[in-house]
Formats: sequence, C-alpha cells, structure tokens
Amino acid sequence: FRTPQSVDLSRRCAGAGVRYERVEDLSTLSTAVSREHERSGAGVVHVEIDPALNLRRHQALWDAVDVALKGQS
Repeated sequence: FRTPQSVDLSRRCAGAGVRYERVEDLSTLSTAVSREHERSGAGVVHVEIDPALNLRRHQALWDAVDVALKGQS
C-alpha cells in the first residue's frame, strides 16, 4: 500500500494464516521475494518506501516511455 497504514500488517497476516516478512534493504528484499516465490500459499513481503523518491522514479519511467513511443511514430 502506498498510503501509510495504521494497521499492524504482521498481526493481520498472522490472524489470516499468511506468512509475513518485513525487509529493510535490497539484498534482504531479493532473498525474501525469492523465498516466497518458492513457497505455496500466501505471503506478504513488507517494504517501506520513500514516497517522494518513488514518485520521481515513476515519473522518469513515464517520461522514458513517452519518448520511446514518440520515437516509434
């Protein structure tokens, strides 16, 4: 979720029988996603993001796609 949550996701997952893991860095994220990919059933990998940085990166991607698509015409 992009919007800050007041819900304790780890407790919600536990109550629903869903695996939960919070990650703090890129190497941990990669490991957690790989591990979840190999498992059956549901799992949540929780990652905090910097909203301003996320928006800048998305804008840069949108701009690059726009340039690429205009180049195809």
